[in-house]
Amino acid sequence: MTTDQVPVSLGERIRGLAQEKPHTVALSFFPCDGERQDLTYAELDRRSDQVAALLLRHGVHAGQRVTIGLRNSPEHVVAALGAWKIGAGIVTMRWDVPQWERDRLLEATAPAAVVTDHADPTAAVPVIDIGVAGDLPAHPVDITPPAQPMAIPTGGSTGSSKAVVLPVPSKITPGAAFGGNYAMFGIEPVQRHVVMAPLYHGNPLMMLHCGLFDGQHILLLEKFDIGLLLRVISEDRPHFMTLVPTMMRRLLDAPGIDEVDWSCFHMILHGTAPCPQWLKRRWITLVGADRLWEIFASSELVGSIIVRGDEWLDRPGTIGRPATGTELRILDEDLRDVPTGEVGEIYMRLAGVEKPLFDYLGKDKPKVIDGGYVSVGDLGRRDADGYVYSADRKDDLIITGGANVVPAEVEAALSEHPAVADVVVIGVPDDEWGHRVHALVQTELEQPQPTAAELIAFARQRLTTYKTPKSVEFVARMPRSDMFKIRRSALAAERA
Repeated sequence: MTTDQVPVSLGERIRGLAQEKPHTVALSFFPCDGERQDLTYAELDRRSDQVAALLLRHGVHAGQRVTIGLRNSPEHVVAALGAWKIGAGIVTMRWDVPQWERDRLLEATAPAAVVTDHADPTAAVPVIDIGVAGDLPAHPVDITPPAQPMAIPTGGSTGSSKAVVLPVPSKITPGAAFGGNYAMFGIEPVQRHVVMAPLYHGNPLMMLHCGLFDGQHILLLEKFDIGLLLRVISEDRPHFMTLVPTMMRRLLDAPGIDEVDWSCFHMILHGTAPCPQWLKRRWITLVGADRLWEIFASSELVGSIIVRGDEWLDRPGTIGRPATGTELRILDEDLRDVPTGEVGEIYMRLAGVEKPLFDYLGKDKPKVIDGGYVSVGDLGRRDADGYVYSADRKDDLIITGGANVVPAEVEAALSEHPAVADVVVIGVPDDEWGHRVHALVQTELEQPQPTAAELIAFARQRLTTYKTPKSVEFVARMPRSDMFKIRRSALAAERA
């Protein structure tokens, strides 16, 4: 094993990169208002040393956790690096989370301190202003590998406060943190990598730091902003980015989107929610079938299902086949394997891993069966060639008149209407049907406004009768998170 193949701690990796190429830009930050900021590896190393010193001053030590409650920013990145240098793990949190939810999350995760953009001397848990770190000497700290580097909050289907401790190793092999994705997807290594989703989510957090540890140039946006993203694509020519279907839809509505030069990308990856077929086809036309990939995975990192655009065109609607190293079963309620083509609950595990590598902070736990297979509540079916088709989340399934309706299928049909900007379908109590299919619709203001009857008729042309919405509710803005996720169960409960 050569020197560059010897596993090193996360803190040691950043320090090593700072020594190898101190003047190379590692992170470019693009705020919505203001000038871009370029930070070299030497600057990341120095600033994270200052954060490490600040945490030590507040009594944080190896084996404890630090909560980071910051917007996408260089400060978020150096806060994580500083915590890892002293052997502490991090828990991410929204910077603007309401106090009630914040208190529940802190109780579940028990951090030693919270790092944010202000101090709060009255808080039960020390709240540290990261801005103070800039006043401290940048003496290199003694580096200790963190036992559990990373945890992210997840409400899952229950909404309870908990966090998943991701199975991130305390030491990494240089060049291999993000590099496994190259082999899995069969793409060339990337150098410039766009991150624009909020860093309190697992995917962007993992992608950013793995890319950083592999020596990539990270292009970090304060948030998903169409104008800002298109400028970065034009000027910085990135090789890789991830999207969710709502981002994909909104980008298609941007003026001049068909003239954007996408040739710089080796790969564009989308996931987190079902993608309507019409939207997928538009993006395949836009960027090329060989560069658009879809991934189905969970925060627990128990495996993934992937598909490239040209495979998808051969099997429209599939989410792909299990990636190398992923084992998958589809089971009924009695935990028996369902026949090919039938819908069941999706269970996955990493090959040969009979005990899950992740952990949960909080009371709620995922469903784990013998052999280490894990379910996070998604339904699906598999064809004779092993390709999987998602059937939405188990908890979101609508049973109306004894028939099962998958919300994503109804949403996909309604989303084809030119006046529909966003749509969410839920089941609400109904005296006749048990539950009726109910659509919440946000309209495009520039389009003629449809009536509820028009949208129902539009859906009826595309869906069987029992799947067609029986009622439509117009909303000014869909209550999606910064990651464009939405909790159908909460919307249904409000209307019940």
